[in-house]
Amino acid sequence: MKANILTFFSIIFFSFCFSQNSDFELYKLSFSNKDNFKFLTLFGDKIPKHFQIGSQTIPWNEDTFYIKGLNINDKEMMEQIERDEHNPYHSTYIFSDLKLDSLINDREKESLSIKSLSQKTSNINLKGKNFKTVEKLNKKDQFFFYVTKPVYTNDNNFAFVYIDANKEQYFENETEEYYGYVLVVFRKINHK
Repeated sequence: MKANILTFFSIIFFSFCFSQNSDFELYKLSFSNKDNFKFLTLFGDKIPKHFQIGSQTIPWNEDTFYIKGLNINDKEMMEQIERDEHNPYHSTYIFSDLKLDSLINDREKESLSIKSLSQKTSNINLKGKNFKTVEKLNKKDQFFFYVTKPVYTNDNNFAFVYIDANKEQYFENETEEYYGYVLVVFRKINHK
C-alpha cells in the first residue's frame, strides 16, 4: 500500500543571474534557504541541519509543466477539474498558480514539458555547506532527498528544481518512504 503523508507544493522565487552551466548554484540556493523546507515541521519534525541527497537524479512528473488538452478558459472543463481532487491540475501542475501561469506562455510550458521529460536519470555529485549526495542513504529516523536536474526556459529567465523529501513511515505494519516535495522556481533578474 502506498500512502502519501503530505504533498506540499510551494513556489519560491529567487533573484540571481544564472546560466545553464549553473546547476550546482541552483541546488546550493535551494538547500541553503531553510524556508523551502518549513513543510517538514508540520508534523513535529525538524528541518535537517545537513541534507543528504540520493546520488541519482529522479525524473520529472509528466504533468508538471503541461497538461495536454487543458484549457483554463473553458469554464465547463475547469468546473470538472475542480470536482476531481485527483486531477494533476491540483497536485502536480505548477501553472495552477495563476501568478506563475501569467509569467510563462503556453508554448514555453509545452517546451518545458518536452525538456523535462527528455531528461534521463543520471548520477550527480553535490557537496555544499549543508548538503551532499551520498551513495547509501541513512534513512533511520531522518529525512533524505532526491532531486531532478534543473529545467530552464528557452530564454533562460526561469529555472525549476524539484526536490522530493522522504522519510521512513510506518503504516499498517509496512514501511513507506515518502513525505512531500517542494518545487523551487528561479527567476533571473537582470542587473544593469
